[in-house]
Amino acid sequence: MRYTVGERTPWYTPARGLTWRRALVRFTPSPAPLLQRLAQVAALEWVVVRLDLARVELVALRSPDAKLVEFARNVPGVIAAIDGGYFEPNLEPSGLLVSGGRRLGVPGRRGGSGVLVVCDGRADLLPID
Repeated sequence: MRYTVGERTPWYTPARGLTWRRALVRFTPSPAPLLQRLAQVAALEWVVVRLDLARVELVALRSPDAKLVEFARNVPGVIAAIDGGYFEPNLEPSGLLVSGGRRLGVPGRRGGSGVLVVCDGRADLLPID
């Protein structure tokens, strides 16, 4: 699968340490025979968020229901909220999730291929094994 980045908005800075922008990403399937079977190229609108971990704290919280915006409005100090998309229909994490020393999920087969680790103001994506 190949992709190209199309239209982009400028970077916005709603708070110190947080910038974001929208970008349209078009995906082109490969190899060519697959392309011939598809009538359209898939496209997604992404919201890209950059955090300065020296200025903001990245915390994972679990909403008791699927109403993310309402939940985030009631958490003091929240400047941005993102639905991670890595939750099961029952809102449980699909794999290991630890935030603030609290374990919010357990390792599992559907937990992806890597682990995002934030420690001492630095973020790293580590292999799961």
